[in-house]
Amino acid sequence: MGQQFVVKVAIRDENAVVFAEQMDWVAVKIGGLAARFYGEQQTGGVVPRAQRHVDIGVAVASGHRAQPQHCRAMAAELADIDAQIAALQQKRKEQLNRIENKQAEQEEAIDAESRAQTEMEALNQETETIREQLEEARDEAHNQHAGRRAIELDIIRAQEEMESRRLSLAAIERTLNPNNDAPPVFEESDSLL
Repeated sequence: MGQQFVVKVAIRDENAVVFAEQMDWVAVKIGGLAARFYGEQQTGGVVPRAQRHVDIGVAVASGHRAQPQHCRAMAAELADIDAQIAALQQKRKEQLNRIENKQAEQEEAIDAESRAQTEMEALNQETETIREQLEEARDEAHNQHAGRRAIELDIIRAQEEMESRRLSLAAIERTLNPNNDAPPVFEESDSLL
């Protein structure tokens, strides 16, 4: 019986050492998880619970033996924290997707506005070109009208001069032929025009 007692005590002590090492490992993992969670999320309700786990883990790591019920409670809270982290990460992913969608919409709106601005500038330039062409056409029409008027005045002056010369010629012929009372008839030609 004495040997059996020694074996049970040794096994119990060895189990305690293994359990303590496992608790140390869990405490380090919890501490890392809580620190990462605290650094990423910085929310009020979840962090104190995670901090409490870190404190418990530190207490276990520093040599205090944890009770199995306490370990189960800690595992349940870890599962709760993992679920909360997953939910927050999902929420963060959804928010990032919404932000990306809004940015895409904003970029699309900026592109559309840029295209509209470019089209507007092209239309303004085309309008300006048309105005310049219209102004040139008006100037040309005015110049043609003035040229036509000048030609018409030249024709009128030429006709008046021709009539004056015909009357002068008729007067000279009457003077040279006093017996002939009928004035000579001249055919008008377009060669003077």
